[in-house]
Amino acid sequence: MMETIKYLHIMTHHNSTHNGSIINMINDENLQYEPAEHIFLMAKKASYEDFKHYENVILYEEIVTSNMQEFNKYARRSKVVFLHCNNLTYFQILRLKRDVLKKIIWCVWGEHYLYPSKPKNQSLYKSIRRYIGKVLRYLTNKRIRKFYAIGIGFKYDAIAVRKQFGDIRILATPYGYQKGRKEAYDKIIAVSLIKDKLEPFKIMIGHSAYPHLKHIKNLDNLNKFKDENILISLILSYGDMEYAKIVEEYALKKFPGKVEIIKNYMSSEEYFNYLNSVDISILDYTEQAALGNFWNLLYLEKKLFLNENGILKLSARLEGVKTFSVNEIENMSFDEFVAFSRYASHSKECAKFYIDENNYLKMWCNTFQELNQY
Repeated sequence: MMETIKYLHIMTHHNSTHNGSIINMINDENLQYEPAEHIFLMAKKASYEDFKHYENVILYEEIVTSNMQEFNKYARRSKVVFLHCNNLTYFQILRLKRDVLKKIIWCVWGEHYLYPSKPKNQSLYKSIRRYIGKVLRYLTNKRIRKFYAIGIGFKYDAIAVRKQFGDIRILATPYGYQKGRKEAYDKIIAVSLIKDKLEPFKIMIGHSAYPHLKHIKNLDNLNKFKDENILISLILSYGDMEYAKIVEEYALKKFPGKVEIIKNYMSSEEYFNYLNSVDISILDYTEQAALGNFWNLLYLEKKLFLNENGILKLSARLEGVKTFSVNEIENMSFDEFVAFSRYASHSKECAKFYIDENNYLKMWCNTFQELNQY
């Protein structure tokens, strides 16, 4: 039986990058955290394999079951429970015990739960299912309001949190920590060569293989530029692999000889080098997602086209950063589409805070200091 611990981290997501940013930070002996105060329970074996060398990382695939018995048992033996990414179903949240709810800090990863999609025209059957879903959502939201706090790493997520959950406590729990990142990135930028005028303009659509990124729609929007000197770049290394096949086939047919498909995983520095080769990025979604891409692209002063109604577009406006709306592409000439003055965008200055790992440490330190008083 597990001894009583101070901080229990429950990680049900398979994403080793996000999980690792927290696990590596807490276990870094050069930082001010106490690894012995933390236990990481991981539900996905693939991600666990990357961190099993740490004594405080445990594989426990049964931590999230339909009756939530194990979750409740372990939570009761902890002072604070960090739920990294809320993958729980409505029914699982409803099965959490009342004394457990008040210990939970849900660390938001931009889940669709916080940014629900708006329904389109539906059949009667789907309308009924949606009504039932609304009822379940209402009941689960009441329980989430009893959580100790909701943790955010993107300050504008607070808007969505307040909209759904009222005056619930909000804490800073960013998940992008990476030691030495800013120095490594600045070196990459320093040795970057000026783009050859003969090189094609590289246009990156989305960041993974998920339908909500609207690859097909944006490929159609770019079709009018198919005879220009462009290269369409699609990252399809993870996500819905069936959807990835559809997108790849559609892009190759639409832009023969002008498509770059990324299927391999890259290290952080390799990926930053890749983003540095991009000229234009289209991130067409409303929810909070791909923050790493967002901050890196801003730091590299790339031209961004964002969803007009998305949280990223709102954040850019509030930060005074020049970005463009996906809707503008339809009425742009190619010269207008590729034209961009990076020195007038203020994007690098805005992104600098999120590139510097010291700011992540400060935010987590403030959160733990507050929890020590709890």
